Amino acid sequence: MLWCCPSWEEGNGNIHTNHDIEEHGKALLEDLKINHGKLLDYRYGLPFLSLLLVACHGFCQGPLQLSVRHTFDGEPLVCGTPSFSTSSGELIGVSRLDYLLSGLALKSVEEGKWVEAGDWHGFISLDKGRHLVSTENSPRGVFSAIRFFIGVDAERDAADPNEVPAGHALNPNVNGLHWGWQGGYVYLALEGHHLQDGEEPRGFSYHLARSPNRMAIEVPLVFDSRKHRTIELEFDLAKVLGRGTDIIVVRDDESTHSREGDELAQRLAANVEQAFSFAGTSSDRYQEL
Repeated sequence: MLWCCPSWEEGNGNIHTNHDIEEHGKALLEDLKINHGKLLDYRYGLPFLSLLLVACHGFCQGPLQLSVRHTFDGEPLVCGTPSFSTSSGELIGVSRLDYLLSGLALKSVEEGKWVEAGDWHGFISLDKGRHLVSTENSPRGVFSAIRFFIGVDAERDAADPNEVPAGHALNPNVNGLHWGWQGGYVYLALEGHHLQDGEEPRGFSYHLARSPNRMAIEVPLVFDSRKHRTIELEFDLAKVLGRGTDIIVVRDDESTHSREGDELAQRLAANVEQAFSFAGTSSDRYQEL
């Protein structure tokens, strides 16, 4: 399956680049020139090639946007003092919820295959107001599910962050999620305060990292890229802390930095995988920078 945009690829690993498609178009143009004389003069070659590419590969799709709405048991999640009640009877307040996205893919209704966005990454931050990420292009069609990871793959995790371009989602100056000299990224950082029975608020800090804790998110949806440009998801933090999932008692486990074999990190990661749901689609979505 060859989608209209070259940045996306079929799940079997076949990659189609801008260069591949351009060369294919030039070959078709040259064949037409040879077989039809001077009908296709090179003065008209460039606009004809553009039309040819659009006709053959549908290069009319704009970027796909992914918007994440953060909630706590259905209520909008905002940073502040402890005011959200957990399943364990505690009140919590969030000061930081940051995470990295990778491996975006959509499942085609027609073909039943996953169409992947290639080398794609995003950064979401509650307190910084970053709730929107995008791709350069969008595959054409109707899709029944979206898939992505929270965290990066092992190769990216081990790479030198100083080589990441400025402004990129994986640049440490953008996300603040790299461990510096220790190496590797924090995939998700959740920080804040909790209290119970009128006690003074105490801090908690959950940093999920390392390959075993990379979180795979798959959400069923209905998305027609010919009509819409934005997929809206809901991330319910109550589920991360045990609403309908494994209950996390914050006062008993106030921190994790995902050391090897850390059970709390594993439990939190499993809960995060259940915390996303489909919230709708829209034609356009904007985010203040």
